Amino acid sequence: MPPPNNNTANWIRLGLLALPLYGLLTFLASLHPQPDPSKDYEAWARFVTIDWYVPNHLLGSALGLICAIFGMFALGVYLAKGRAGRMGLVAMGSSPLRVTPCF
Repeated sequence: MPPPNNNTANWIRLGLLALPLYGLLTFLASLHPQPDPSKDYEAWARFVTIDWYVPNHLLGSALGLICAIFGMFALGVYLAKGRAGRMGLVAMGSSPLRVTPCF
């Protein structure tokens, strides 16, 4: 496998930085948990109508999840060029649980 060019390596590094960013965003979004609407509907209604709820939810949860997806993709690309990636591919190929299409 040819070594990645400098531009690709920069994108991989950026993607790997998305993993700690995902952890930080998810942690910050979970500092103020949402009340259970089935037990205390009034507290839940107050919580979801606060001005910072939507930005906090969008940045913490949605952007955190996007960072996790790109970070895991970058981690897979980073590991695929080494011994660990080859071992992972062998492990996936030799798995006793085979997924077969049902169509």
